[in-house]
Amino acid sequence: MIEAVALGHDMGHTPFGHKGEEFLSECYSENTAKHNGVPRYFNHNVHSTRIFRHILETDLTLQTLSGIIAHNGEKICREYTPSKIGTFKEFDTIMESCYVEKDFHKSLRPNTLEGCVVRISDMIAYAGKDRQDLYRVKLITDESFKTKRLIGTRNSDIISNVIINIIKNSIDSPSLNMDAEVFEDLRDLIAENTRLIYLAEDVKEPYHESIQPLMKKLYMRLYSDVEERNFKSPIFVHYLNDFVLGESYRNKATRKIVGDTDEIVTDFIAAMTDDYFVDICSQLHIDDEALSHIKYHSYFE
Repeated sequence: MIEAVALGHDMGHTPFGHKGEEFLSECYSENTAKHNGVPRYFNHNVHSTRIFRHILETDLTLQTLSGIIAHNGEKICREYTPSKIGTFKEFDTIMESCYVEKDFHKSLRPNTLEGCVVRISDMIAYAGKDRQDLYRVKLITDESFKTKRLIGTRNSDIISNVIINIIKNSIDSPSLNMDAEVFEDLRDLIAENTRLIYLAEDVKEPYHESIQPLMKKLYMRLYSDVEERNFKSPIFVHYLNDFVLGESYRNKATRKIVGDTDEIVTDFIAAMTDDYFVDICSQLHIDDEALSHIKYHSYFE
């Protein structure tokens, strides 16, 4: 179960990571409010479960789906206790609440300890790696990077020390736990990473200058293509005409598209990689000026 949850947890991630997720949610909520009178919100963890439960129509267990939808490690806790979601009906109600209540997804907890393992692993995986990346791109000094921490400074040390502490505190326990000192040190590290990466204006600026306008314009172009049944559009050629991915949007008997257009467009964009997003915008000449500002940097530069 842990392997299944871990393999499926980020299936719903958008191009350009969490900023792409933010921009796609803006488009989705604005257009669902305009078209249906009620805004709906996009979150990658919820979309991961939508892929398995509705788009691919798999038969994953409730426990696996619960682990996937509640995997987000952005909120660090000292104790991780499973929730009591017991039926698919409860799960579907929770899933729908994530769409109509903007921050509802932040309250979710997996309904198994296995799901809690993935959630806490998600947090451990990015805490030290973010710190390492900050140092690599010189957003923190050598002195700051090497400042002694209880949980260590190198990514490998942070992973090892936090895991050992969780195991020590969780044996024969109905929850996953860590020492107060380890929790506080890890929380402080993640808070500093968040301030220097995810809240830093100079880091966010390129995304807002280039990706945000491209996302909005691509969304509207693809929406028009679906509504006008432009069968030459990539949304048909690469998505709706796919025998597996396009099935959930079609009437089984007539083969006509009956899916909601906002959902189709959102699902398609969420399925894109960074490269595909840039290429489709280029092919459709969505915004050549915004595209010209996108520059790739190799990991080994």
